[in-house]
Amino acid sequence: MSAAPQALIFDLLEQTDHPLLKRSLAAVALDPDAFAALFYAKVFESKPGMRVLFPADMAQQRMKLIQTLGVVIASIDSPDALVPVLRQLGAAHRGYGAKTVHYQFVADALIAALSETLGPEWSPDMELAWQRLLQWVSMHMIAGADAANRA
Repeated sequence: MSAAPQALIFDLLEQTDHPLLKRSLAAVALDPDAFAALFYAKVFESKPGMRVLFPADMAQQRMKLIQTLGVVIASIDSPDALVPVLRQLGAAHRGYGAKTVHYQFVADALIAALSETLGPEWSPDMELAWQRLLQWVSMHMIAGADAANRA
C-alpha cells in the first residue's frame, strides 16, 4: 500500500476528523432533500455531461445520497466494516456509467454544498476532514469498480 492511502487510513483510525464530519453532517439532517438538491445542482453545473448518468426524477437519487452519507458517517468509527460496503457501491456505480474521473467532481460538489449549507460554521478543518474522507471513500469505491471490471 502506498504512503497516501496509509495516511488516510491512519487519519480515520485516529478519529481526528470524526467529530468534524459528524457535526457537519448534522446540519445536512436539518433539510436533507434541500441539501441533496443543492449537491446535484452543483454536480450538473460543473459537469453538465454527467446529467445523463442519472434518472429524470431525482427524488430517489437524492434520498440514496443522504442515506449513503449517513451510513458512511455512522460507520466511520469502524472503517474496516465500511470498506466492503464502499467496494460494492463502487462496483454498482461502474454499472451506472461512473468513471474514475467522476469521483473528484462529485467530491468537489459535495464539499461546495456542505460549505454553502453550513455557512459560517464551515471551517478549513472541516474541509480538510471531508477531503480526506472523500479521498478514502473514492479509493475504495474505485477499487470495487476495478474489481468488478476484472470479474
